[in-house]
Amino acid sequence: MMVWKSRRWSSLAGGLLGCIVAIIAVGNLDLSGISGGNRAWGAEARAASRSTVQRGSAQHAAPASWQVVETTNFRILNYGTRPVDARVGEACERLRGQLCAKWHAVEGTANWTPKCDIVLHPNDDSYLREVGAGGVSTVASSLVDHKDGSVSLRRVDVRSPQSSWQTAALPHELTHVILADCFLNRVVPRWIDEGAALLADPAEKQQRHKAEMAGAIADRSAFRVVELLTLEDYPAGNRWGAFYGQSLSLVEYLTQQRSTDDFIRFVNVSFDKGYDASLREVYGLASVAELERAWQHQRKLPRSVAGSNVALVGGSPSDSAN
Repeated sequence: MMVWKSRRWSSLAGGLLGCIVAIIAVGNLDLSGISGGNRAWGAEARAASRSTVQRGSAQHAAPASWQVVETTNFRILNYGTRPVDARVGEACERLRGQLCAKWHAVEGTANWTPKCDIVLHPNDDSYLREVGAGGVSTVASSLVDHKDGSVSLRRVDVRSPQSSWQTAALPHELTHVILADCFLNRVVPRWIDEGAALLADPAEKQQRHKAEMAGAIADRSAFRVVELLTLEDYPAGNRWGAFYGQSLSLVEYLTQQRSTDDFIRFVNVSFDKGYDASLREVYGLASVAELERAWQHQRKLPRSVAGSNVALVGGSPSDSAN
């Protein structure tokens, strides 16, 4: 039996702080009994929602309680006197469809079982009780649980959501959830998981990460590509900027050179044959060292050229582009 959980965070500064596996209590709602698609709290929240509506119809003041809205693939919880607008659920479904199409997630062609829970926490205390102290500088978190060869839990927690949470935090976190479907029963390498999720962030946030990468390169604290690709965990805090910026830049580079399908194939081949063999098979690059030279060369090109897919893949750039 295979059981593993992996939590991902979106931070206020754009970085991911670590990994936590515990499922704790959220506010007054105990989530410790989560078991696949049948959740005791789901029924409790639905009952609370119905009773709130009944009290409202009787013109009594409706106390705050956990509310739930369900769509085909999501369960959206919020704490208040009424559930979120149905259009929020519709927007989540559209985003899921777009991200599944982008990453060619096989599971995207079928409805999710279990559904993905999106918990909109009413305050910081509620959020941090769930995600733990490591989430103190984060705005959202995702959690995926694999059990017996399939996904048994999909969940996104959002901290004191503002009006922009659906565009500023959800695309990033939902990308993590979808990648778990793309690479079922595999531990997705950190640079791939984060680099792909960062591509879903707003442009200004991506630019901040790239600026941090440029700073790391300038002060010689950047990762060699072989080091980045073989990281087993997140780096020390003083190298977060380099990690996120380089992960974003490298995933962006690879997905620009070939199709997203090819990138997914490259990752899958690398699981069994290693990065050098996968680069040769999919990108026509001889090794990770050649990938590093090609990526560095592309990064130095003028922006109008660098974004035009003038692929250096399949040919080695000059060794002077170090």
